[in-house]
Amino acid sequence: MILSVKGGGLKADDIRALGHVVTRENAQMGVLITMQDPTQPMRADAASGGFYQSPSYSRYPRLQILTGKELLDGKRIDIPPLRQTSVTFRRAPKAKVEIVTRLRSIWDDTAGTEDTDDLEDAEP
Repeated sequence: MILSVKGGGLKADDIRALGHVVTRENAQMGVLITMQDPTQPMRADAASGGFYQSPSYSRYPRLQILTGKELLDGKRIDIPPLRQTSVTFRRAPKAKVEIVTRLRSIWDDTAGTEDTDDLEDAEP
C-alpha cells in the first residue's frame, strides 16, 4: 500500500500521480490523505482506479481519498482485515544458505581472537 499525504495545494493531478506510483511499484492500493476536501473530478479519478480483490474475494477501492477530518471522525482506510495482510504484502526474500554459512565461518574464525590474548595474560 502506498500512502500519500498532502497538506495543502491539492490538485486533481495528485490522485492521478498516486495511481501511477501504485502501478509502477506494483502496489495493490494507494491512499491519498489530505487536509482539504477533494473535488468531484478527484473522486472520479480515484473511482476510475478500479478495485483490489483480496484473496478472500472481497473487493476494495484501489485508490482512496481520506481527509484529516474524516480520519479524526473515525473513518478508516478500506483495507483487507489484518489476518489477510500476510498475503497482501510482498515478503522479503530469504537469505541464501551459503551466504549465512560463510558469514558464520567468518564470525567463528575471528570471534574472540583479541579476547583470548587478554585472558591468557590475566592472573587467576
